[in-house]
Amino acid sequence: MGLLLVTMLLALPAAEPNEAEKLFLDMDKKITSAKTLSYDLEIKLESGDKKMSGKGSVILGEGNRGRTEWKVTLDGKSTMMVTVSDGMKMDSVLDGMTQKLDTPKAFGELNRAATSRSGILVLYLLHP
Repeated sequence: MGLLLVTMLLALPAAEPNEAEKLFLDMDKKITSAKTLSYDLEIKLESGDKKMSGKGSVILGEGNRGRTEWKVTLDGKSTMMVTVSDGMKMDSVLDGMTQKLDTPKAFGELNRAATSRSGILVLYLLHP
């Protein structure tokens, strides 16, 4: 009986994507395949007594070149972060403290995917 059910389920055609899914997939393809990507953003989140607000900008070019800038206030404490990559090396400045790093090989790809799939907040939370 179980084998028959599995066989029947495998024989069913894959569901057609609905309109919302098609729109999302089209947007995702445009963002992740863009040679350059640039946007400014402003965020404001409130949950109970927790508050977060901020502004930022993202510029991504070809060859893992890019610049991100964030100024965020979380529960009254402000943080400023700027990351600049020339494609090989990157400087990440967090509240005045500079860290020099090798640019990850997938820097541009990961930033584009995060923009499309996870939202811009993930870029701030996951940045070095």
